[in-house]
Amino acid sequence: MASGQAKNITYDSCTLTRFDAHEGVWNATIKNSTIKHIRIVGGGTFRLEDSHVYNFTVISMREDYGAFWIGDIILKNVTVHTNSDVNLIDGSWYNHNFGYKIVAPQNIVAEGIKIEGTATTVNLFSANYIKRINRSVLDEFTSTNSETGETVTKPNINKVEPIENITVKNIGEGIDLVLPPKTEFFENTVISEISP
Repeated sequence: MASGQAKNITYDSCTLTRFDAHEGVWNATIKNSTIKHIRIVGGGTFRLEDSHVYNFTVISMREDYGAFWIGDIILKNVTVHTNSDVNLIDGSWYNHNFGYKIVAPQNIVAEGIKIEGTATTVNLFSANYIKRINRSVLDEFTSTNSETGETVTKPNINKVEPIENITVKNIGEGIDLVLPPKTEFFENTVISEISP
């Protein structure tokens, strides 16, 4: 559903296999629903509320369009059904000129996250996302040509605008929430943990 160039969408009381915004969605809400897979790229406000996700990753950012979100992501009262460690947001990053500015979500809110299953760890971002997005602040990259052994230096042509605010509220009992490390990409991100 919402496979490309869509805006102002609400799914209420639906059962979906996936929500996959191939070419971008602007303002989307999924509430009171059950879903297995969410992949987004676009902007505005994305809301996932009072819903059940049957996957260890709640939201994947579509890397083939740059994994950008110009706006806010709000996860509220989401129950994740899995026995694996949970990643609320996953994605990747490539040193590629997409032809437009790449922006990480400006504001992220995670409130009332629960797990149904044996998992106890919730990563705000997957380890892969953190590893890749940290590289986006570099000025250049050095790599070795596997055939010639020659070292090549290339400029970074895809610097990502960082996340401004992360707010975490009322995470379920017994959950170990892993926040991003204060690396260069996240150094100016304001992270607020609010107890109920």
